[in-house]
Amino acid sequence: MTFFNEQICDNENVIECYQSFLKRVAEQQEECIDIEINIPFQEQLKMYNQINENTFNQIWDFNSSADYPDFNINGKYLKFLEKFGKKNIIIEQYLDRYMSCRCTSVPFFSIVIYLEDFDEQGSRRVKYIYEDYDVEDERIQLAIAIHYLILNDKFERHRKMLNP
Repeated sequence: MTFFNEQICDNENVIECYQSFLKRVAEQQEECIDIEINIPFQEQLKMYNQINENTFNQIWDFNSSADYPDFNINGKYLKFLEKFGKKNIIIEQYLDRYMSCRCTSVPFFSIVIYLEDFDEQGSRRVKYIYEDYDVEDERIQLAIAIHYLILNDKFERHRKMLNP
Protein backbone atom coordinates (compact mmCIF):
# COMPACT_ATOMS: atom_id res chain seq x y z
CA MET A 1 0.00 0.00 0.00
CA THR A 2 2.89 2.34 0.67
CA PHE A 3 3.84 2.38 -3.02
CA PHE A 4 0.27 3.09 -4.11
CA ASN A 5 -0.15 5.81 -1.48
CA GLU A 6 3.08 7.48 -2.55
CA GLN A 7 1.91 7.50 -6.15
CA ILE A 8 -1.55 8.99 -5.59
CA CYS A 9 -0.99 11.25 -2.57
CA ASP A 10 0.59 14.69 -2.65
CA ASN A 11 1.38 15.22 1.02
CA GLU A 12 -2.32 15.23 1.83
CA ASN A 13 -4.21 13.29 4.43
CA VAL A 14 -4.43 9.65 3.27
CA ILE A 15 -8.22 9.53 3.74
CA GLU A 16 -8.69 12.73 1.71
CA CYS A 17 -6.24 11.37 -0.83
CA TYR A 18 -8.28 8.19 -1.42
CA GLN A 19 -11.52 10.17 -1.58
CA SER A 20 -10.14 12.60 -4.16
CA PHE A 21 -8.50 9.81 -6.17
CA LEU A 22 -11.75 7.84 -6.37
CA LYS A 23 -13.75 10.96 -7.22
CA ARG A 24 -11.34 11.84 -10.04
CA VAL A 25 -11.47 8.34 -11.47
CA ALA A 26 -15.29 8.30 -11.20
CA GLU A 27 -15.53 11.58 -13.09
CA GLN A 28 -13.24 10.27 -15.83
CA GLN A 29 -15.29 7.08 -16.11
CA GLU A 30 -18.62 8.87 -16.22
CA GLU A 31 -17.36 11.30 -18.87
CA CYS A 32 -16.08 8.32 -20.90
CA ILE A 33 -12.59 9.75 -21.13
CA ASP A 34 -9.44 7.71 -20.78
CA ILE A 35 -8.90 6.74 -17.21
CA GLU A 36 -5.60 8.07 -15.96
CA ILE A 37 -4.40 6.30 -12.86
CA ASN A 38 -1.05 8.11 -13.21
CA ILE A 39 1.20 5.49 -11.71
CA PRO A 40 4.51 5.21 -13.59
CA PHE A 41 4.54 1.69 -14.95
CA GLN A 42 8.30 1.18 -14.64
CA GLU A 43 8.05 2.10 -10.97
CA GLN A 44 5.19 -0.36 -10.57
CA LEU A 45 7.29 -3.12 -12.12
CA LYS A 46 10.10 -2.30 -9.68
CA MET A 47 7.59 -2.51 -6.83
CA TYR A 48 6.53 -5.99 -8.01
CA ASN A 49 10.18 -7.10 -7.74
CA GLN A 50 10.40 -5.82 -4.18
CA ILE A 51 7.48 -7.94 -2.99
CA ASN A 52 8.29 -11.34 -1.56
CA GLU A 53 7.55 -13.90 -4.30
CA ASN A 54 5.21 -15.94 -2.08
CA THR A 55 3.26 -12.82 -1.09
CA PHE A 56 3.05 -11.71 -4.73
CA ASN A 57 1.73 -15.12 -5.76
CA GLN A 58 -0.91 -15.07 -3.01
CA ILE A 59 -2.34 -11.91 -4.55
CA TRP A 60 -1.64 -12.05 -8.26
CA ASP A 61 -1.47 -14.59 -11.03
CA PHE A 62 -0.08 -13.84 -14.45
CA ASN A 63 -2.44 -15.12 -17.09
CA SER A 64 -0.08 -16.73 -19.57
CA SER A 65 -2.37 -16.05 -22.51
CA ALA A 66 -2.76 -12.36 -21.74
CA ASP A 67 0.56 -11.54 -20.05
CA TYR A 68 -0.89 -9.37 -17.32
CA PRO A 69 -1.64 -9.96 -13.67
CA ASP A 70 -5.04 -10.74 -12.26
CA PHE A 71 -6.13 -12.13 -8.94
CA ASN A 72 -4.87 -15.55 -7.92
CA ILE A 73 -8.16 -17.41 -7.58
CA ASN A 74 -6.64 -19.80 -5.03
CA GLY A 75 -4.57 -17.18 -3.21
CA LYS A 76 -4.87 -15.82 0.28
CA TYR A 77 -5.84 -12.36 -0.96
CA LEU A 78 -9.16 -13.56 -2.37
CA LYS A 79 -9.73 -15.54 0.83
CA PHE A 80 -9.11 -12.30 2.74
CA LEU A 81 -11.67 -10.49 0.55
CA GLU A 82 -14.16 -13.29 1.10
CA LYS A 83 -13.75 -13.11 4.89
CA PHE A 84 -13.80 -9.31 4.92
CA GLY A 85 -16.82 -9.33 2.61
CA LYS A 86 -18.86 -11.06 5.31
CA LYS A 87 -18.55 -7.82 7.30
CA ASN A 88 -18.50 -5.31 4.45
CA ILE A 89 -21.23 -5.33 1.79
CA ILE A 90 -19.17 -3.32 -0.72
CA ILE A 91 -16.32 -5.83 -0.61
CA GLU A 92 -18.84 -8.69 -0.77
CA GLN A 93 -20.40 -7.21 -3.92
CA TYR A 94 -16.98 -6.45 -5.39
CA LEU A 95 -15.87 -10.06 -4.90
CA ASP A 96 -19.19 -11.46 -6.16
CA ARG A 97 -18.88 -9.43 -9.36
CA TYR A 98 -15.28 -10.43 -9.80
CA MET A 99 -16.04 -14.12 -9.33
CA SER A 100 -18.94 -13.95 -11.79
CA CYS A 101 -16.67 -12.78 -14.62
CA ARG A 102 -13.18 -13.54 -13.26
CA CYS A 103 -11.93 -10.27 -14.61
CA THR A 104 -10.85 -6.81 -13.56
CA SER A 105 -11.43 -5.37 -17.00
CA VAL A 106 -12.69 -1.90 -17.85
CA PRO A 107 -16.40 -2.93 -17.71
CA PHE A 108 -15.76 -4.45 -14.29
CA PHE A 109 -13.95 -1.29 -13.31
CA SER A 110 -17.02 0.89 -13.75
CA ILE A 111 -18.92 -1.28 -11.27
CA VAL A 112 -16.34 -0.46 -8.62
CA ILE A 113 -16.93 3.28 -9.07
CA TYR A 114 -20.66 3.45 -9.59
CA LEU A 115 -23.75 1.36 -10.19
CA GLU A 116 -26.10 2.34 -12.93
CA ASP A 117 -29.70 1.26 -13.07
CA PHE A 118 -33.11 2.61 -14.01
CA ASP A 119 -36.02 3.70 -11.88
CA GLU A 120 -39.67 2.69 -12.43
CA GLN A 121 -40.08 5.42 -15.08
CA GLY A 122 -37.02 4.22 -16.99
CA SER A 123 -34.81 7.14 -15.96
CA ARG A 124 -31.13 6.44 -15.48
CA ARG A 125 -29.89 6.42 -11.87
CA VAL A 126 -26.26 6.42 -10.82
CA LYS A 127 -25.10 5.47 -7.34
CA TYR A 128 -21.49 6.38 -6.63
CA ILE A 129 -20.23 3.42 -4.65
CA TYR A 130 -16.89 5.01 -3.86
CA GLU A 131 -18.72 7.52 -1.65
CA ASP A 132 -19.68 4.62 0.62
CA TYR A 133 -16.14 3.28 0.96
CA ASP A 134 -14.79 3.56 4.49
CA VAL A 135 -11.40 4.73 3.30
CA GLU A 136 -10.24 5.05 6.90
CA ASP A 137 -10.23 1.25 7.00
CA GLU A 138 -6.84 0.00 5.83
CA ARG A 139 -8.49 -3.13 4.42
CA ILE A 140 -10.50 -0.92 2.07
CA GLN A 141 -7.34 0.99 1.18
CA LEU A 142 -5.62 -2.32 0.40
CA ALA A 143 -8.49 -3.46 -1.84
CA ILE A 144 -8.46 -0.13 -3.69
CA ALA A 145 -4.68 -0.18 -4.08
CA ILE A 146 -4.55 -3.72 -5.46
CA HIS A 147 -7.50 -3.12 -7.77
CA TYR A 148 -5.99 0.01 -9.32
CA LEU A 149 -2.52 -1.51 -9.56
CA ILE A 150 -4.04 -4.35 -11.59
CA LEU A 151 -5.88 -1.87 -13.80
CA ASN A 152 -2.83 0.31 -14.26
CA ASP A 153 -0.82 -2.74 -15.26
CA LYS A 154 -3.44 -3.84 -17.77
CA PHE A 155 -3.82 -0.35 -19.23
CA GLU A 156 -0.07 0.12 -19.61
CA ARG A 157 0.53 -3.31 -21.16
CA HIS A 158 -2.37 -2.75 -23.53
CA ARG A 159 -0.95 0.66 -24.56
CA LYS A 160 2.42 -0.95 -25.26
CA MET A 161 0.77 -3.58 -27.44
CA LEU A 162 -1.05 -0.89 -29.43
CA ASN A 163 1.99 1.40 -29.65
CA PRO A 164 5.08 -0.85 -29.85
